Amino acid sequence: MLLFLCACREVDLGVNHDRNIGFTRTEYENSFGRDALTKDQKLQKEPPIPRLSKIVAMPSNPKLNEEKLISISANEDIPIVDLLLEIGRIAGIDIVIDKRIEGETFIEMQNRPLFEVLDRIAEVADLRYTKQMGTIIFEYDDPYLVTYDVNFLNINRSNSSSMSVSSSVLSSGGGAGGNSTASLSSNTPDTFWQDMTSNITQILQSAQSISQQKRFQVSSTSGNSSSSSSSSGGTPVISGGQIGLNKSTGMVSIFTSSKGHTKVKQYLDQLQKKATAQVLIEVKLVEVILNRDFQTGVDLNYITSSGNKVGTNGLSQISAPTFSSSFTTTAGTLTNAVNLLSSFGTTRVLHSPRTMAINNQSTIMTFADNQVYFDISVSATSPVVSGTGQTVVGSNVNVTSSKQTIPVGVILIIQPSIDIEKNEVMLSVKPTMSRIKTTVQDPGFTFSVQQAKATGVPTNSIPVTEVREMDQIVYLKSGEIMLMGGFTERYIDTQEKGIPFLSRIPLIGFLFSRRSETVEMKEIVILIKATVMSDKKEVDEYDKYLFKTFANDPREFNF
Repeated sequence: MLLFLCACREVDLGVNHDRNIGFTRTEYENSFGRDALTKDQKLQKEPPIPRLSKIVAMPSNPKLNEEKLISISANEDIPIVDLLLEIGRIAGIDIVIDKRIEGETFIEMQNRPLFEVLDRIAEVADLRYTKQMGTIIFEYDDPYLVTYDVNFLNINRSNSSSMSVSSSVLSSGGGAGGNSTASLSSNTPDTFWQDMTSNITQILQSAQSISQQKRFQVSSTSGNSSSSSSSSGGTPVISGGQIGLNKSTGMVSIFTSSKGHTKVKQYLDQLQKKATAQVLIEVKLVEVILNRDFQTGVDLNYITSSGNKVGTNGLSQISAPTFSSSFTTTAGTLTNAVNLLSSFGTTRVLHSPRTMAINNQSTIMTFADNQVYFDISVSATSPVVSGTGQTVVGSNVNVTSSKQTIPVGVILIIQPSIDIEKNEVMLSVKPTMSRIKTTVQDPGFTFSVQQAKATGVPTNSIPVTEVREMDQIVYLKSGEIMLMGGFTERYIDTQEKGIPFLSRIPLIGFLFSRRSETVEMKEIVILIKATVMSDKKEVDEYDKYLFKTFANDPREFNF
């Protein structure tokens, strides 16, 4: 008789789990939790090394009284120089004036801020001023160089697509009178840098001041053009300014006046804002096995009457007999939209991609398998026979094969155009669905094999694909969901059941077996949700939930 003795004791979590560091198992477990570090235990950055203090403190720049209200009235021919000096005396500020400044102006302003008055005078007299060390310096608005940053990729990207339908059977001949063709093509070349340069050139040309042109005309007509221009202070106008573009670094150098720089900066700021606007595109490809009540497909009227806010965006019939339709709904999330489709049958989500796209840049989503087939050619050489009737060189059979692929599945091309002010998106959507319907034999290959008298050569099968595609443009508000349907397919499932051995007897086997056919109608529905991303750079709440739930990271992460 065997006697087994066993004993157990409670694991002491206080024993050092790592003797080198001295951590217990409890300390290890607590170190990998989200709340492992308390506020008192959080790592503090070392204070930076203090800078050396200056022995002699630099005097602060004198402050200009920008809010000071002044009144000025010049109803007679008063030189601009005298007017500026009078304003400096009234406001109690130092003013430096370029000696080239000349001319007169009329002005009447009462109780206006100081710099508002100076801006108006500089605008009508084609001057500019700068503030340096509490002194205002006036000078002619001569062209000067400023370099701007334009953050955009230096790539030449283009997208083109086309659709064509033809009922022509014969390529030529007299029997083509009843043929009809329809085609739709789109081409979107990327000419960002060329368009920007052209627009800046037009802006600089329109920014030329009328008074500058008059000043140049007066100086050029008062005798010698070059001498009078230098003596009277006239400055020739550079028509349109000068532009220097460096695509690799995204730098644009502009040589123009301050008014030209103001307009160029406004244009570049607006261009950068619109060109880099982003939209979040969420797509769900849903397969719906239709109920018997909805064998014709998803009924949009039924969805409308169910109480959901729906707005029709367009109807399109691209490939007969499929009726393709689209509409938008404010169902909230794509999950709610899928639940709406469950009213028509059993739903199954095939693909659920999510991507970001910037303004007017296409994004391509491919869910396809590359079906492989071979292009085979066979050729034979005739045998060489001598004069005595003997074969010198036998016949040879040459076979060449090249691999060909064809995508079978779903290809989705989406191009957004974002309206930031209205928070709306215009989408160009082109889905293409293809599947292999059957295969055909290559007659040329069969004929070549027969001519070469080759045996044991397998047949060359070419796949026949069924392609259904749609190309349309829709307009969505941010957060709305677009539904594209009508891609229906009919499946026949045949099943045979019978008594073993007896059901295989010829002529009478059908008496012991049963054959049933089940017809299913399936429809592929595409759900697209477009959300304009704001400049606040907020992280999606669902992404925060995923990180907080599944990311076991003790370090603090601020969204």
